[in-house]
Amino acid sequence: MMVSVIIPVYNVSEYLEQCLNSVIGQSYTDLEIILVDDGSTDDSGEICEKYAKSDERVRVFHKENGGLSSARNCGLKQANGECVVFIDSDDYVDADYVKTLIDCVVKYDADICECEYVKFCEGRVSEPVNHVKKSVTVRDDIKKLLTDSGKGKPLVVVWNKIYKRDLLGSTLFEEGRLHEDEFFTYKTLYGCKRYVRVNKPLYFYRQRSGSIMNGSKSMKSFADMRDAFRSNVDYFTEIGDKRVADYFRCRAALTLSGYAANKDFLPAELRDEVAAEARKYRKEAKMRHCPLKYRAKTAYNLLKYKLKRMKNSDT
Repeated sequence: MMVSVIIPVYNVSEYLEQCLNSVIGQSYTDLEIILVDDGSTDDSGEICEKYAKSDERVRVFHKENGGLSSARNCGLKQANGECVVFIDSDDYVDADYVKTLIDCVVKYDADICECEYVKFCEGRVSEPVNHVKKSVTVRDDIKKLLTDSGKGKPLVVVWNKIYKRDLLGSTLFEEGRLHEDEFFTYKTLYGCKRYVRVNKPLYFYRQRSGSIMNGSKSMKSFADMRDAFRSNVDYFTEIGDKRVADYFRCRAALTLSGYAANKDFLPAELRDEVAAEARKYRKEAKMRHCPLKYRAKTAYNLLKYKLKRMKNSDT
């Protein structure tokens, strides 16, 4: 069973060879390795070509810069494998990353399988993220899986997962967005019949001070995150799944209330608007569909926001 490994590449010449060496050296060898050079201005494109010359499984596509989602979409359109994995070009993977995931797909007839990951920065490696003790978790109750709020629930990121290509169909990433995985992952999970989680850290996520996800929150980041919540609520409402839609309303209320209470980079009038939207989501969601800890934290955030607003109006 061939696996398409899609790696978007943009100005990562310092880290790219470590990433590619970890993929070239996979114990599972039936791979097509798709490198999408997203308009790099450093030596990344040349490094990609060097690897293509030395390994016939590597295919390189050069395009104008369009962002991470655009590069992933380019890779998806070129993918011929029966399964797909995504790897970010400044990260690297364990030698058994693909083998472990594809073995789970075959053994359990899973549509999606994911593994644990660890964060690393300047040689320091974290404990596995979202760790649970059970070695393998098999889930067929996808609706319940989507609305779990505890440890072991699926992570929103796409790079610690393998997907059956048929599951993805014509689904693409929303281009021009930050938090692109929020728009993609939950809708894809909803369509799968069986999800498997391997509680083994096989993906190594590099934290960089200059990266999008590790930098300071921007207005663009906030706006796209807010739109992702709206997109998920609207999607699950339109298909008639009240329980899942309410879960995303609760998540939206929790996150937005946190921004209103704690994110001083938001203008005061926007914080008022965000708090009102959080209250709206909380009111619309049925209590039985919302985790208690989400409801409690949302109430705390909104109270904190109200007290700060009262304090500011007195000064």
